[in-house]
Amino acid sequence: IESYLEERCYPWLYPHGKGGEADPERPLQINLRDYYKQRLKSADNRWQKDPTWIFRALNLLQREDLCRSVNYHFSCSNASDIGMVIRGSSAFWDKARRHLRSMYATLGKPFIFLSINLQDDVEFLTNINPEKFGSTCNPNWEAIDSLSDDEYLMLANENPAIVARM
Repeated sequence: IESYLEERCYPWLYPHGKGGEADPERPLQINLRDYYKQRLKSADNRWQKDPTWIFRALNLLQREDLCRSVNYHFSCSNASDIGMVIRGSSAFWDKARRHLRSMYATLGKPFIFLSINLQDDVEFLTNINPEKFGSTCNPNWEAIDSLSDDEYLMLANENPAIVARM
């Protein structure tokens, strides 16, 4: 909270421009909740009569409570959860590693590893352009092997529905 902000916003409550919520000249600093409580219980009832001041006080107290609650729950939770959604981060790979270990514990030792690369899939290219790349049974290997990576990516980007079905 900015110093003298309340005094500037409510000059009719602070005619001398001092004594607001963040007054640096106050000899004993008090927290916001105690300050508003003291103002509302004051014998001088000008703060009690001003609905905009009461609304602002309630708003600031609710925001302070919310920030305190969020900070508390963030400190209690595992902060590495944030990194799990960032591909390549240590938290991301830690989650994948734990998932793999749980699969190993549940299903046992793997007996086959299968790695599929879309560029090795001839059916994708033959479905896009059978005249150029041939059929699935008789592919045109010269045309398929002569494709550069950029051309292949361009074909994949132009045909997302076929890529999704492969």
